[in-house]
Amino acid sequence: MSLARDWIGAALAADLTQNQLKAFLALFHQTLCYGKEADALTDKRLSKLAGVRIDRLKTAVDTLVEKGIIDVSEHCIFNAEYRIPEDLLYANGHAFFVPSLPKIGMDFRKTEEASENRAHTTNTFTANNLTPTTTEASLSSIFEIEEELQYPETFGKPEKARAAIILDSLSPKVANDCLLLLNQAMQQGMVKAPHGYLYRLTEKARNGTLDTTGLRATTQATEQKIENNHRHQLKAIADEINGIDSLYKLAGITLDPITATNRANLVAKYNQLAGCHP
Repeated sequence: MSLARDWIGAALAADLTQNQLKAFLALFHQTLCYGKEADALTDKRLSKLAGVRIDRLKTAVDTLVEKGIIDVSEHCIFNAEYRIPEDLLYANGHAFFVPSLPKIGMDFRKTEEASENRAHTTNTFTANNLTPTTTEASLSSIFEIEEELQYPETFGKPEKARAAIILDSLSPKVANDCLLLLNQAMQQGMVKAPHGYLYRLTEKARNGTLDTTGLRATTQATEQKIENNHRHQLKAIADEINGIDSLYKLAGITLDPITATNRANLVAKYNQLAGCHP
């Protein structure tokens, strides 16, 4: 796999604005292009590299973090340390090609500084191909069964696209098991980086060590709850039908048309729930 292609693919899938894209490219340059997983930068330095005003830069970086395009942590000297997302590093074994580096101190932005008067832009860039490291056919097969897969509710289109790349080559059942385990862990507050956690689950699935015991127990509990609810509905309808019959029998009169229609509808509903045909 190619870390550069995976990272660019994730950025393309995220529908970034122009300022967000500039911030991403600056961070891409400062990390991957120098063969580093992370780089510490001041806001002023990153603003200069990206060509984006500091106030707008912070908003852009916050969005990159929310979309999982970059990881950020505090730094004791500089304003922040920016890291390549963990799930992308795991997927590539923390190994990547280091290009020929420019001389120390050489600034890749030779002329343009961050403009304080530049108008804010909302242009977006939409990916034509979300899968630079995955064949179109294989990723298409993942999206074809997307409705069958239970992605976390917090996953939007970009997050699902990244998850689809991670799930590539797994059978629909195993892929869904991984997503259900991710869902379970997220609900329990055990996950900080969902895509990184999902990648580790898929690795276990591929080497045959994925533990779905807890998942089966949860599924059984859910199925039992559904079955109990089904029985309760059947009993409630049966009680209502019996109540109508008993009432009119005691009164010694026949059912009026409206009550007869109501009873017929209840019987049809009961038979449908019970799996019977009237």
